[in-house]
Amino acid sequence: MSVKFYEDPEFLRSQTWMLMAAAAIFALMLKGPFFILTVTGDLPFATLDVMPDGNDLRAATNDFFVRLAANLATGLTLAAGAGCLLMLASYKKRRFQMRLATILTAAALVIPIAAYASVSLFIPKENLSVSYRMGWALFLPVAAVIFILTARRNIAKDEAKIRSMNRFW
Repeated sequence: MSVKFYEDPEFLRSQTWMLMAAAAIFALMLKGPFFILTVTGDLPFATLDVMPDGNDLRAATNDFFVRLAANLATGLTLAAGAGCLLMLASYKKRRFQMRLATILTAAALVIPIAAYASVSLFIPKENLSVSYRMGWALFLPVAAVIFILTARRNIAKDEAKIRSMNRFW
């Protein structure tokens, strides 16, 4: 008898869905702009969408700290998405999952800070003026944190249920 994917008990658990949603949010963060810069001056483009990889910023500045902050935002986004998938894969190690959830929550809160640092440290080339506004991807880490904390709470409930079952033996 084969078990269908949608009938697998681990697949049906709510923390699995929460972690899948958090991983999808981190993947979506790589596609959306954190900030939208309006650059006036002598450039071939007028608007920069500050993506997590910072490629648009690199075109307008050579500043090391801007690149560092943009790379930090990209690296944390990729690591947090991979961490969500790692939590899914390590479903039998609940304590590890709860520790990893705490680390992922901290990483998700640092991502917009790193993106803001890349914009606030932005020193344009000469004869340029820059103004910026927030992009929609800047608010996605809040949703990811909610999903991760909900999954962590459900994992803790499962752990408590398993411990109570072990007392009967």
